[in-house]
Amino acid sequence: MRRITTTQKIFAGAALICVAVAGSYYMLLQQLRVLELERNALVDERTTLQILERTEQDTRTLLLSTAAQRDGLLAHLVSVDNPTEFLELLEAVADDARVAMQVSVLSTELVDSARAADTGMSASRQCLQATMEVKGAWANVHQFITLVEYMPYAVTITKAGIAEDMDGLWDGTIQIRCGAQQTYE
Repeated sequence: MRRITTTQKIFAGAALICVAVAGSYYMLLQQLRVLELERNALVDERTTLQILERTEQDTRTLLLSTAAQRDGLLAHLVSVDNPTEFLELLEAVADDARVAMQVSVLSTELVDSARAADTGMSASRQCLQATMEVKGAWANVHQFITLVEYMPYAVTITKAGIAEDMDGLWDGTIQIRCGAQQTYE
């Protein structure tokens, strides 16, 4: 058997040390990759949080700057909980037009997206529907319909049927739909 020389021992030792160092570097490199992935995830999360914070701040600013405009728009919607003001205005309009008017049906409904396109309202909006019986001279009934269209609410006349009766007066049924809001306290 041949003896291992000192040079061979040194070479074998150096080779083992190189393999150990290379293995250590490989494991260190793998650990650095894992740490970099974690760091990238944290950077992405921080960026997302910054964007969300900016968006939240922009939304708060928008809400504050449009508060008066939103209140103005809400004034054009009838309160579902208390439609008294709207009904009183309808009665005042009828008195101004000199027609007899009686609200026969008052209901709330949700306008679905198919009917929303027909009425010009946004999809899935709550609205108040009123059916009125009117009676009066033709000019007065016509004026009443015109005044209803110009009420300070989001009103749409959905159906109207008017005919002359035996007395020479005009009577009919008018159905309107009005944008509504739920009042929260």
